[in-house]
Amino acid sequence: VTANDPFVPTDATQQIDCTGKPLVRAPEWSGTVAYQHGFTLAGGSQVVVGLDSQIASSQYLYPDFVGSGKDDGFATVNADITYRSRGGRYSITAWGRNLSEEAIYTGGIRYSFSAPVTPQGDPTLFYASIRPPRTYGVTIKVTY
Repeated sequence: VTANDPFVPTDATQQIDCTGKPLVRAPEWSGTVAYQHGFTLAGGSQVVVGLDSQIASSQYLYPDFVGSGKDDGFATVNADITYRSRGGRYSITAWGRNLSEEAIYTGGIRYSFSAPVTPQGDPTLFYASIRPPRTYGVTIKVTY
């Protein structure tokens, strides 16, 4: 690698032609599918079961438009089951999020001082933030 190599950055500034590029963190398509059903029990209490899925296509995470800064898309599932007392004063919900344990990238940035590893300028380091992994919990509510 020499100083005359066109792929060696000489400073922290760069010019990026965004012509024809998609918006950053904007997948071409995304959506949510959800289903919820309630069952009334003897005595007037209720059990509600819910399931939803979030889906998104690939997206760039940073306006450099380099391959390592592109997320491949995701599909994840959440579920919950709620017991509500008669009259709705008390409820308890058991829930699970990201049950498919998908790594869902929400943004990122490339490390400015790493040398490109490809002629297209793909950086060696790209830091990304992600949503929480599979999580479970219980929520208890009292209305008064």
